[in-house]
Amino acid sequence: MQYDVHDFDIDKLEHGITRLFVPSKGRFVHRTTISYLIGTIGRPSLMKTIESIELQPGDEILINYKAEPPGTWGHTERNELMGVSACAWLSFIDDDDWYLPGHRAIQEDAILTQPGGRDVPTIFKMRFLDGTTIWDDAKRDPNRPERPDLMCGNVGTPMLMMPNIPHMLGTFGMRYVGDFDFINGCKWPRRLHYWRPEVLVQVGNNPRGAQTQYIDFQKES
Repeated sequence: MQYDVHDFDIDKLEHGITRLFVPSKGRFVHRTTISYLIGTIGRPSLMKTIESIELQPGDEILINYKAEPPGTWGHTERNELMGVSACAWLSFIDDDDWYLPGHRAIQEDAILTQPGGRDVPTIFKMRFLDGTTIWDDAKRDPNRPERPDLMCGNVGTPMLMMPNIPHMLGTFGMRYVGDFDFINGCKWPRRLHYWRPEVLVQVGNNPRGAQTQYIDFQKES
């Protein structure tokens, strides 16, 4: 199913993939288009997530809803959505998080200022309910201390904006930290990752305790 984003409400959510878009009467530049990918279990907060997305002509929101959730933290749904996305870039968000105002302009700036003129994984920051943010400035790549460390606990799903180049993308793993499996499995060299200082997303359901639990998983990886 597909809807004009302004005509959609949660009562129209059906099992499977739904596409939301903004009608366009003119031309748009495909290179700057973004597919926003959402796996959902049908939380009411999904509408707040959708409404926070500053969708531009050419962009799309793809929602993957399963009436019987597979219990894989949304990673099954994200893997499926990547295979049907049509835009030049992929941006991931959960159905209980939301983008901060101005996020789309920040994302476009990142697209247009890609280092070396090549499209590479771009990593923003996200903010927890207690005000804590990751990536953490104190966590630095031991081999390149001028760069943040790509480590379990220092990245999360809503931080990632990826070039939609299927053979270069990783796969979300079927565990809590499957988002780390995804970015760690992408084929771009880590030295090319574009780390941005802007906080793009507010996490809606992770108090400090949940964040600490998430970071503790780095000990297993």
